[in-house]
Amino acid sequence: MVFFAPAKINLGLNILAKRDDGYHEIQSVFYPIPWEDAIEMVEKGGNKDSFESFNIPIDGSDDDNLCIKAVKLLRQDHKLPFFDIRLIKNIPIGAGLGGGSSDASSVLMHLNKTYELGLTQKELAEKAAILGSDCPFFIYRQACLVQGRGERILPIDFKLKGKHIAVIYPKLHISTKEAYQGIIPMAQEQDLFNEAGSGLLQQDMGSWTKHIKNDFQGGLYERHAVLRETHEQLAAAGA
Repeated sequence: MVFFAPAKINLGLNILAKRDDGYHEIQSVFYPIPWEDAIEMVEKGGNKDSFESFNIPIDGSDDDNLCIKAVKLLRQDHKLPFFDIRLIKNIPIGAGLGGGSSDASSVLMHLNKTYELGLTQKELAEKAAILGSDCPFFIYRQACLVQGRGERILPIDFKLKGKHIAVIYPKLHISTKEAYQGIIPMAQEQDLFNEAGSGLLQQDMGSWTKHIKNDFQGGLYERHAVLRETHEQLAAAGA
């Protein structure tokens, strides 16, 4: 069976505090985009899962891959066969698009449906949170207000229907550690979206550039001039 794992973009990112567990408190709106990895899982004999990836190289051992970890996590509570897993990696790595997290969550969803494990969406999201901070969002696959370290997910009624999304990838791999380097958390949240209809994302899109911020921009723009230059070119073109 082949299934697909979408990427995501962040509409605003506010880093509020450093947590005792080493993670950061964040606030953002995650939005899924149709840039997808493809995953094939085939039952096999033996007592060990196997993993192969194609297209974009993935660092680390096969056992460290989140797809394998997702299978092992469900196998703790459910009887599952072993699998040959093949991943066609299309979503760039280290680009903030959540590809690895999406792959893991997609495996959870596929196994839950195919083997009728009976896990609810909330239960799947709780499992996904064990695998990584961005993973729970990909259980929902719609616009979500994301808070905490990424595990607090609130699906919202927000769509970019009729709009074009341009994603520019300048072939930079930026680790999570580098992205957070030099960040000074600010405790004040952005009013990105609220039930009263007055959130920043619900205002005219022309105001987004002035009012919606991404806390990664400052430090990364200083270290990687191509990011600032690309941002300025997109803004000049009317983004």
